Amino acid sequence: MKPLLLSALMLPTLFGTVASTAEVIGLSRPVSESVKPDLLYWNFDGGTPGSSSPNPTADGSGNGFDGYLLPGASQSLPTYVEGKFGTAVFLEALSPKTLDPHVNWNAADAPGSDDTLLDLDGKNFTAGIWICLPPGQTEEEASFVLFERGRSAGESSHWSLVIGRGSTGIWTLRAHLPGAFKSVPIRDVLPDDGEWHHVGMSLEVVDGESRLSFWVDGVLLEGNAMVAAVITPAELKDRILTVGERNVSYHSSAMKVMVDDAFITSGVYQFEP
Repeated sequence: MKPLLLSALMLPTLFGTVASTAEVIGLSRPVSESVKPDLLYWNFDGGTPGSSSPNPTADGSGNGFDGYLLPGASQSLPTYVEGKFGTAVFLEALSPKTLDPHVNWNAADAPGSDDTLLDLDGKNFTAGIWICLPPGQTEEEASFVLFERGRSAGESSHWSLVIGRGSTGIWTLRAHLPGAFKSVPIRDVLPDDGEWHHVGMSLEVVDGESRLSFWVDGVLLEGNAMVAAVITPAELKDRILTVGERNVSYHSSAMKVMVDDAFITSGVYQFEP
């Protein structure tokens, strides 16, 4: 199905509604029913709840970026569970400062794939993912990776989107881009309430300027936030794409999260409930 092009759409935001002309992804159904993600799409469907099969999970974009369910340093493989749509993947990490269970694509596993599609390099893109955090987590800080592109020991990410809760109890979304960083608070939603929540981000490059927009449950947290120009990266040493790992640089001591319907697509999209 082609994405629906709407004119003068009234978009919900934390500050009321604003009129916008945009292509829209509806959150009442899988993203593939609004647009076919053309960069990466892990819907995690077809899994057997309680098991780690199938492994890898297929990439629905057609680019061959199948995601491998990988164990942590002291935890077993991620497992499939009932998800927002079909099945999802459950990730649990308990040992601080160690590698966690996560879903990962590595260029070394698919040498024929054009993994440069996942780099920014001045292109517009939109990413989204459903998450469900079980309630009652008591860690002072919980922080984990929604998407991370290109990281290995001694190397910074090319780009990433991270969600976290600080010691004040306020949750934030943080985008890390080459030469740029942006953090926005999540004030009207408690992501760890045991319910499914959708997190989205878009990057639009206009006249050499990078503009970020952040969404939770189809509500615009902040739109067209100006950040420094995105720097074209040098060749990444470890060409990977990861979903679900803790962000230990923010002192996350544990992680329990279910993830579903993760995608990255070219172009700038809005989200609606």
